[in-house]
Amino acid sequence: MTTPQDLVDARHLDIGWVAGTAPGRPVTGVRAAERLADVADQKSGRVVVLTAGATEHASPYELDVATRLAATQECAALLFVGDGDVPSTCRRMAERTGLVLLATPATTDIARLIIRLDRLVTTTAAVVLERLAAAHAAVADDAASADELLARAQDALGVPVELEARGDEATERRTAGSVVIGDQVIGVVRVPSDEAAQLALPTIAAAVARAKQRELTRLFAETQTRAELVAQVAFAESSHLPSLVEQARRVGFRVDGHHCAAWLDFGELDAADADGLAQRRRLVDRVELAGLHRFSNVAGSWHLAAVTGHLLVVGSTASRLDRLVAELRAGVEHLVAEVTPDAGGAVYVGIGGPWEGVDGLRSAVTEARVASRIARDKRRSGRPVMFDGTGIRRVLAELAASTTSRKVLDEVLAPLDALGPDRASQGVETLLAYLDAQRSPTKAAATLHLHPNAVTYRIRRLVPLLDLDLDNPDDRFALHLACRVRVAG
Repeated sequence: MTTPQDLVDARHLDIGWVAGTAPGRPVTGVRAAERLADVADQKSGRVVVLTAGATEHASPYELDVATRLAATQECAALLFVGDGDVPSTCRRMAERTGLVLLATPATTDIARLIIRLDRLVTTTAAVVLERLAAAHAAVADDAASADELLARAQDALGVPVELEARGDEATERRTAGSVVIGDQVIGVVRVPSDEAAQLALPTIAAAVARAKQRELTRLFAETQTRAELVAQVAFAESSHLPSLVEQARRVGFRVDGHHCAAWLDFGELDAADADGLAQRRRLVDRVELAGLHRFSNVAGSWHLAAVTGHLLVVGSTASRLDRLVAELRAGVEHLVAEVTPDAGGAVYVGIGGPWEGVDGLRSAVTEARVASRIARDKRRSGRPVMFDGTGIRRVLAELAASTTSRKVLDEVLAPLDALGPDRASQGVETLLAYLDAQRSPTKAAATLHLHPNAVTYRIRRLVPLLDLDLDNPDDRFALHLACRVRVAG
């Protein structure tokens, strides 16, 4: 049963405690009294609302009499409309008799307050269904904001309806009130343990989720447009860079700042698997949306773009360079924790940078992809790998980021590319393992998990296609470098 204490705890009612012993008698109904004499006609358990007209010119003695009448009839409470300046004699009488004295501001809409109170204390099935239908109708507006929907639901139900934002926890148990966007819980709608409110909770949460989705779409539309340009700048041919950079500047991207990048590799895709491609698209879209939400409150400029079934994250700043990579790492770790179960447990993450300017952006992205390949080779799923920043990997990353260098080295591997992407990839993998092993079939076989005879057979088939002499140091170096850069890119 509802008590006067429950009315005070319901913050949306704006009712304050004046006197009496908590929690008070169970409330069975609500009535308004325009005159103090009307208190004599009330029933046990009622909350009697004394309007401003009833108390405005009343003397302390008249208020004492009204309080005594309410106590004699075992009313649950007297609710004063106004400042709650009740005579001390009334307060002492309430304390002795079990009556509760409450107050609400003079500006309160009394008609609405009485409706809310009545809904709160009435528990018949017909009323529950009526309130449930009212709540469903209140949130059936696809143009309303989340805040508007919550306010309408609160008015319809007559109880508090609030959205509690979700924290930074990697996982959260789903409830009827969970607000879910792209399978990510971004908040929880909270209502009291009221039958109608509990029944309406899933519908309210779903409506709020749709509203939040619309808000995020509007909020990040411009950011996603910039992200597409950032991805184009990162991968474009050199001849296309000037126009792309100019476009990026026009839409507000800080091309000349410092940049770091993360590459989230979700594994290989089979172009012939329509269901697999659709599933990957949904996964990447969901992670992208979660990332936009995650990075929206992080210092710096952040852009996320889907690229060939994987996800590129670029962080940029004109200052606070020391925090950029740390924020990027924390953000992608959060995303990976969110999606790893749905990605089949395989998400390989690489982080590159920070570097300055357009060339720095391209280098950071290349480093991130190289680092993700290292994560894949070491089977470090879900744990970001930082590009080491020293030695040959740095040189390879610079070569991979250079369009001119890539073009020259791609010419070396052109005969393999003519065989098709799958056979070319296998050929590069075999040649790289063979050259890394200083042309030892046995060592290369251990890397490739093949029999040494299989490696020898492949090498004898591949080398003639390339028209190279592996006994010649220059030819051997050119092929080794081409394979290394191809794998790095």
